[in-house]
Amino acid sequence: MKFVSFSFLLLCIFQAVSSQPTTDPKEVAALSRIIEFWNLRNKLNITGDPCAQNATWAPETANPRVSCSCDATICHIIHLKVYALDVSGEIPIELFDLKELMDLNLGQNVLGGPIPAEIGQLSKMQYLSFSSNNFNGPLPPQLGNLTSLQQLWASDNQFTGKFPEFIGTFTELRDLRLQGTSLEGPIPSSLRNLDKLDSLILRNSRISGQIPDEIGTFLKLQLLDVSFNPLFGKLPLNFARVGLSMNLVGTSIDSNNLLDSQASGLLQCVRQDSECSNSKPLSSSQTSASGIEYDDESEILGAASLYTSSNNEWAVSNAGNFISNPNGPVYTARTESQIIGTLDSELYKTARVSASSLRYYGLGMENGKYTVELHFAEIEMGDPYSWRGLGRRMFDVYIQGDRVLRDFNVQAEAGGSKRALVKTFEASVNNTVMDVHFFWAGKGTCCIPYQGTYGPQVSAIRVSQASDGFGSGKRDKKRAGKIAGVAVGCAAAAVIMTSVFYLWWTKNSPTHMRIHTDSSRKG
Repeated sequence: MKFVSFSFLLLCIFQAVSSQPTTDPKEVAALSRIIEFWNLRNKLNITGDPCAQNATWAPETANPRVSCSCDATICHIIHLKVYALDVSGEIPIELFDLKELMDLNLGQNVLGGPIPAEIGQLSKMQYLSFSSNNFNGPLPPQLGNLTSLQQLWASDNQFTGKFPEFIGTFTELRDLRLQGTSLEGPIPSSLRNLDKLDSLILRNSRISGQIPDEIGTFLKLQLLDVSFNPLFGKLPLNFARVGLSMNLVGTSIDSNNLLDSQASGLLQCVRQDSECSNSKPLSSSQTSASGIEYDDESEILGAASLYTSSNNEWAVSNAGNFISNPNGPVYTARTESQIIGTLDSELYKTARVSASSLRYYGLGMENGKYTVELHFAEIEMGDPYSWRGLGRRMFDVYIQGDRVLRDFNVQAEAGGSKRALVKTFEASVNNTVMDVHFFWAGKGTCCIPYQGTYGPQVSAIRVSQASDGFGSGKRDKKRAGKIAGVAVGCAAAAVIMTSVFYLWWTKNSPTHMRIHTDSSRKG
């Protein structure tokens, strides 16, 4: 009797085990080939069934991640994540044997080559990310077969060709990000089909023409960023509604002359025709190894801010919003790492950053010739040993309205990240104001190592007299020789409506604008 009972127990266990669903053998073979092709075996050492229960590679937090959906008899792989693991090479053809995939995240690697036409076989895809890689060539038309897509991220790649008409087939799409590519041509009329969009980001590409009127009817749209594209014309009237954030910097789109009064007030302030508002006391100062004292510029700046020191010796203005930054609208950067190539490492561990335009003004300065020292260190992007090294921060620098640096890449010129770099220039003051302008013209990457990593970054500024000047009186050399040192705090600022992006640009020509053109004042 005991033998019969034991036999019955073994039979039940065998039946339970044999009834558990297993993964489609073709998908098992494809996954194994993908792991070998991308050299992931040390990170994803799957020796049994990839869809086994309680597998360590299945939770949402796993990376790499493989997770499945099973019915009574068979399992299919529906999630594959290989994110920020410095994987290089191309996409293996076996990837497209995973025909049940719904979520594919290959973002922030060093993958290259064209997107294969076989991508069209993944018709059940809902979430797809190729962002921050080295993919090139046109987006294949077969991508249009993915009609279930809800999210498509393909920013910071070298895609070329026309902006694809097939985008209009993604009628379920809610989030489209194609910034920092070389896609060109007009926004296709088929985009009118994407009325479920809440985010449309096409920043810094070569998209031309006008914004289709139909986009103005997208009531769910919360974010529109078409900055730094050769677009023109007027905004659809429905864009003037609460809850929609827009970035139109670097386009010729007519924004109905918003904020003319605010811009006028700021110009009035920096010309010192009236007392500037928002003055705040200096909190502290920092002395360099060579004995130079720098004021602490740690103001909490927003998307459109102008602050002056309590003694009216210098001012700072910022325009532009890091809309997609996961850290929020933060306009400072900080590192705990030592900075190479300087005795003043602490001076470079903090920096002021801007999404578009950052200006410093020396106010009430003695007329004459000055030496301007600009102190830089790239403290957010990594060195080129991984995907973090694919980032390129590029911006322009103007002094007294003249461009002195174009497409300036601190990391490239300094020979790496977290390395000090000082650029020195001569400039003249003839109206008692020194204007140093850092301006992002849409070049470089946007999202490496995270969303919103772009725009000017500066650690400190020093301005010292190069001659006695030709003003009427002698000034304190320490007073005449200093604007500000950026020893920045880390507090965040509030988001301000994005119409302020036109704050420092001329009408219909959103570029750097020379603002100090009045004749020099006497006395």
